[in-house]
Amino acid sequence: MLPPLSSSRLSPLELVLIAFEGDAFEGDILGALGELADSGMVRIVDLAFVSKLADGTVTVLEAQELSKELGEAIHALAGEPVGLLSEGDLMEIADDIDPGQTAASILVEHLWLDRFATALRKANGQLLLAERIPHDVAVEARAALIEAGKAVRS
Repeated sequence: MLPPLSSSRLSPLELVLIAFEGDAFEGDILGALGELADSGMVRIVDLAFVSKLADGTVTVLEAQELSKELGEAIHALAGEPVGLLSEGDLMEIADDIDPGQTAASILVEHLWLDRFATALRKANGQLLLAERIPHDVAVEARAALIEAGKAVRS
């Protein structure tokens, strides 16, 4: 069992938003997320869903408002949500999704960074930037480098 969230041991948090057409949050997504949590790499701090109908109507769904099966799977994965994602946060997320989509909003704590984050705080260091590079951007950059290398060899 992981210790409760506390300011002295809090590892970096990241908000991950995943959009789906309709409300199709299915497949092995929860299984893959569960493997990350079970391995101790991440902790699911909060999880909620935001749905926008075709007419623009927004619905915020927390785990207890989902189907019984999905709600139970999320509860097993994340436990009781701590409520760090506010209604206001979720309404802002709704602005970023298209009508007819549902977004899973997952707040994760990066436990694999715990020792580093603690050492950084003790040294009075501060994080200036942490940015994720999307997969398609990395693939395009790699392809461009390969092409540039071919051009140099020619």
